[in-house]
Amino acid sequence: MLGDDMRERPILMKAGPINAILAGRQTQDRRPVRPQPVPSSGQWSDLWIVKTDGKPSGMACVNANENDVRYWCQKWCPYQVGDHLWVRETWAPYDELVLGYALDSPEWVVFRADGKMWNTHTHCYADKGDLIDPARWRPSIHMPRWASRITLEITGVRMERVQNILERDAEAEGVHPTPEFWPDPHRHAFELLWDSIYAKRGLGWDVNPWVWALEFRA
Repeated sequence: MLGDDMRERPILMKAGPINAILAGRQTQDRRPVRPQPVPSSGQWSDLWIVKTDGKPSGMACVNANENDVRYWCQKWCPYQVGDHLWVRETWAPYDELVLGYALDSPEWVVFRADGKMWNTHTHCYADKGDLIDPARWRPSIHMPRWASRITLEITGVRMERVQNILERDAEAEGVHPTPEFWPDPHRHAFELLWDSIYAKRGLGWDVNPWVWALEFRA
């Protein structure tokens, strides 16, 4: 049960982070702040404009230095300590694959990330020998709450620039290190991962966007 001041919401994840969480390697996750605080223009170029309601069409703005940016953005931060995030991932209803027709609430689901079959009633895994290869996976965005096997409890939230990530934090992101970039092999691996997801969205590593740094336990 969640307390009155705690919330539960879905979060989309790909196979890499999912397997890292299941293996106990990942305990942090960084997500871009939306909308991004933007620099003011003209004589106030060293200040920032922050939309305090978190919406692109926000009505309230303020000129602030970078320390104030954190204060104003946290007023509408979508993540709070104690909130629960249930993970949406690519999946398929195993029962429907076997029977050939849809069910209101299938008992078994299969996950693409690791190929495991999971019982939605007992929350236990089945013998992988019983698996078949699903002919059609369902996208993560269409996963209902009852089919989710991973729930994360947020234990810490802070706002920072993505390049401020430390080596130990990059390791907690669950990435595999690139040893040739010693002494920061995890940080370099995280930089590559970040660009693979966000560079095409205009929020690449070189842009150094503001992010929510989430700490959690599964």
